[in-house]
Amino acid sequence: LRRRLEQGGFDALHLTTHGTAEGVLLWENDAAVMAPAAGLRAALEAAPRVRLAVLNACETAVGAGLAPVSSVGAQLLQAGLPAVVAMQFPIADHAAVTFAEH
Repeated sequence: LRRRLEQGGFDALHLTTHGTAEGVLLWENDAAVMAPAAGLRAALEAAPRVRLAVLNACETAVGAGLAPVSSVGAQLLQAGLPAVVAMQFPIADHAAVTFAEH
């Protein structure tokens, strides 16, 4: 993901995946890998053109433990993105698909 963001001139990142308060699942070589919030933050810090992140993944707006600014969404805002859409609760597959379509 980091390499693609650095190569392309992307203005937005839209991830439809599984998520937790600590990170999101990404696929590499046909294997699911948990990408921690700090890793996504670093990837987006290296891609300053991205201005919007849509995290169509469960619990990406929930802070880990008692630290509310530790959520995946909050980490991306701290990376300098002006706009992040993240989910507080589990999201049903059909709702995620509908959201992505619009």
